[in-house]
Amino acid sequence: MYHFRDQILRGKVDYVVVLQADVCFGFPLTEVIEFHRQNPNALGTVVGKKVPRDFAKNFGCIVSNENNEILHYAEKPETFVSDTISCGIYVFSPEIFDRLGDAFNVRSQESSSQTVLSRQLSVDMPEVLSLETDLLVKEAGAGRLFLFKTEGSWGQMKSAGFDPFFF
Repeated sequence: MYHFRDQILRGKVDYVVVLQADVCFGFPLTEVIEFHRQNPNALGTVVGKKVPRDFAKNFGCIVSNENNEILHYAEKPETFVSDTISCGIYVFSPEIFDRLGDAFNVRSQESSSQTVLSRQLSVDMPEVLSLETDLLVKEAGAGRLFLFKTEGSWGQMKSAGFDPFFF
C-alpha cells in the first residue's frame, strides 16, 4: 500500500479503506466512514468485534476506552488481552502514508545497520511493512485510532477449501 501511495493520493482521496483479503464480513461501510469523520483527529478507524475469549488470541486484539479510542493493540498475543478483535477492516485518513513512511524509514535504517551476514539471514525485509505491527501497535494509545464496534457477521478464511467460521 505504501509503495502505491502516489497513485492512491493522486485521486485527492478523503479516506483510504483497507480490507484484509482473508475475511468474509457484513459491515455498514457508510456508517464506518461517518464514524471515522466524527473523530476529526483520527488517523484510523478499525472495525472490531467481540468474539469468544478462547478465539481472541488468534487475531489482533483491541483494548479501547468508553470513547472507542484504541488504547492498546496486540497482534495475535500469546496470552489473553481482550475479547475484541480486529476484523481486518480499516478506514484511514490520507495521513496514513506519512506514518507508513516513518515506519519504512525506521525499517530501512535498522536494515542498513545490520551486517551483511545478518541481512542474509534475516527474513524481515525492510520494504515489507505490517499494518498491524508497524502501525497499529505503535499508534495505539496516542488518541488517533478508534474502534468501530460491529455486530455484523464476520469470518476468516485460510484457504479456498476452508469453510470459514463466523462470529
